[in-house]
Amino acid sequence: MHILLVSVDFPPNVGGVAAHVYELGRELARQGNHVEVITSVDSTGTEGVTDMAGMRVHRYRLGHRLWMRRRLAAILRREVPVMAPAVIHVHGIKPLTATRNLGVPIVFTNHTSGFLQRIERGARAVRRVARMMSHLSLVISPSRELMDAAVTAHVPKEKAVFLANGVDIERFRPDLDGQTLRSRWGVGAEEVVILAARRMVEKNGLIYLAEAAPDFLRAGVRLVLVGDGPERPRVVESLRAAGLEQYSLLTGSIDNGQMPEVYTASDIVVLPSLKEATSITGLEAMACAKPLVGTRVGGIPELVIEGENGLLVPSADPRALGQAIATMIHDKGFRQAAGAASRRRVEGHFSWHVIVRETLKYYESVL
Repeated sequence: MHILLVSVDFPPNVGGVAAHVYELGRELARQGNHVEVITSVDSTGTEGVTDMAGMRVHRYRLGHRLWMRRRLAAILRREVPVMAPAVIHVHGIKPLTATRNLGVPIVFTNHTSGFLQRIERGARAVRRVARMMSHLSLVISPSRELMDAAVTAHVPKEKAVFLANGVDIERFRPDLDGQTLRSRWGVGAEEVVILAARRMVEKNGLIYLAEAAPDFLRAGVRLVLVGDGPERPRVVESLRAAGLEQYSLLTGSIDNGQMPEVYTASDIVVLPSLKEATSITGLEAMACAKPLVGTRVGGIPELVIEGENGLLVPSADPRALGQAIATMIHDKGFRQAAGAASRRRVEGHFSWHVIVRETLKYYESVL
């Protein structure tokens, strides 16, 4: 099949959408499809066409906001007849309105919880979103919450489907060396490392993890926070006020290429989110055979089977979160069994091979 992926976010950009589009395109190409990508220029600002992981990548200076939509619409009107794709798959809401009247089925993956905030603004906002999505052949959502929001925006139920994010189970795996990084962090062999690898923004709930820390953080336990963002000062102040800085390590942002080692160096991975799709962090941790403690929001319950590969708690509840983490710290046998269950679960349900196989079925359904 000839497939065109359209996304403003694409490597070398970092972030969940960029990683998702790259992995999707790479696996589509591996499975014998012809894949082209239209995206923005990289940090060099150079327009052009390059080959990447079996994909043909077309980069353009798209500008911002209204200019970007107009520029992208002009590019698509010129390029789509030449490329002759069977289907166009759009990622993220920014390029969406530029894909009207192209004469090709349009599939849209709605990645972010920002869509939920749009819907929550009321009837006028819902009507605006509905107009933006009226030309779509299919809307794929990586959480059932986002799928339901699409239906609220007047997408017919038969055109709104749930399909989880995927993970590269060859790159993220449990047999990697995490001990070297633990030594670099100054973590002892018997210490339990609690990891949260999240951007420090409000929706990711890290302040509630910091407020939960007195219930589980002590000698023999280390809290490692990987990521940065505007919530960092609040998180630091909360840990400082509780006298727990000595047991905490805030690494700042870490390149995604180093993340398999980071997960392997941990013992428990926490997703304290207030809003979430199918958490890529959660999937990567599971592929590295780590148990999860997560909140009952968005796509997290799709990943965590309570009592099997982790524990679930209400969002914005520091006490419940702290007690769940403490329970897992004290039960090493459960941690190990839950980690093994995490790996089995991603192999069976969330590897990119599985996700792309399902994606191709959806493409075929709109042709």
